[in-house]
Amino acid sequence: MNRLLLIDGNSLLHRAYHALPPLTDKKGEMANAVFGFSNMLIKAIGEVKPDHIGCAFDTGAPTFRHIEFAEYKAQRVAPPPDLYPQLPKVKKILDAFGIKYFEKEGYEADDLIATLVSRFVNGSSLIVNRENKKKKIPTNDKRLTMNIVILSGDRDVLQLVNGNVKVQMPSFTKVTEGKPGWGVLVGAKEVRGKYGIEPCQMVDYKSLIGDPSDNVPGILGIGPKTAAQLLQKYQTLENLFKHVKENPLHIREKLEAGHDIALAAKKLVELDSNVDLTTCLPVFDSDHSASRSGSEDPSGSRTTSSWPRGVVQTRGAGRFTINDLRFRPDWGKVRMEYEGLGFKSIVAKLSQVHSSQLTVHSNKKQKKSVNCQPSTVNQSDDQLKLV
Repeated sequence: MNRLLLIDGNSLLHRAYHALPPLTDKKGEMANAVFGFSNMLIKAIGEVKPDHIGCAFDTGAPTFRHIEFAEYKAQRVAPPPDLYPQLPKVKKILDAFGIKYFEKEGYEADDLIATLVSRFVNGSSLIVNRENKKKKIPTNDKRLTMNIVILSGDRDVLQLVNGNVKVQMPSFTKVTEGKPGWGVLVGAKEVRGKYGIEPCQMVDYKSLIGDPSDNVPGILGIGPKTAAQLLQKYQTLENLFKHVKENPLHIREKLEAGHDIALAAKKLVELDSNVDLTTCLPVFDSDHSASRSGSEDPSGSRTTSSWPRGVVQTRGAGRFTINDLRFRPDWGKVRMEYEGLGFKSIVAKLSQVHSSQLTVHSNKKQKKSVNCQPSTVNQSDDQLKLV
């Protein structure tokens, strides 16, 4: 089964910046976040051995959650002034690897990742017309299923975990207790062990207890233990409120008082898995030869010099398949990029990661050669149609 690696770009960028001391590149510019991001990316490539990779970023624009709740993330301090000037360098590295990235105003990176997970792991096609009406069409084609690993330090993505989806993230256990600080692969078993609930219940769980990291309020007096017990018994938030009177008086009173708060919180913590990606479709040509002047190309895609190289705005019709995220890097370009930054230790790692990729793809070709039956897969089988 193919492997898709989805990267939460902002999560990695912030973690890298705060994990490393100040570090400059050859030009003397701050690059500790670039260095840390690169190390985590290369480590994930070496361990996951992905066939496909995509990355998602937040934008600086308010999201639908800020419109829904003005205090959303209001408690967060402004990022350090030398953090986001490093983002263009991170995107240049992604370009060198041939990794496509997505960003869309009004949504967070998590929403874009949730959308990609929904479409690729569930094997559904999506039709989007010019009036932005969306309709999912299940294909029930098992050839579309794949293993997905999400690289993120944000626990919001745990709601996406299922049999085919895992999250590579910091350990639930503190580093001081002897556990690794990064790189733990979290599946349904790990979520159950940590929270006592199924991954699909994480949204309702956070709706009950709130999420202080995003300034999302929960029900006063309902903590993690009580929330887990309630969801174990009633399964969903809505079913819990239907049977609220079955609970002891002190619990019932808290639930009744916080009913509206929990339902409002659910709108904030649940990821949108149906984002229209036609306006953040990646540039799929390997040499980035798409127009940079703002003119429209024959496919109906419009680019502009103010947008990142890996992102294109799409007008009208467009097509998006999993093969557009295929990971086949030009290792020469990757090496040149890191040599230009002066990251000698990363350059030294590249040959090992490159050899690992070659071994994986060589083994897959050998396995395919055993089956002499003609392939019945056509190009439209794994396609998301954007009309």
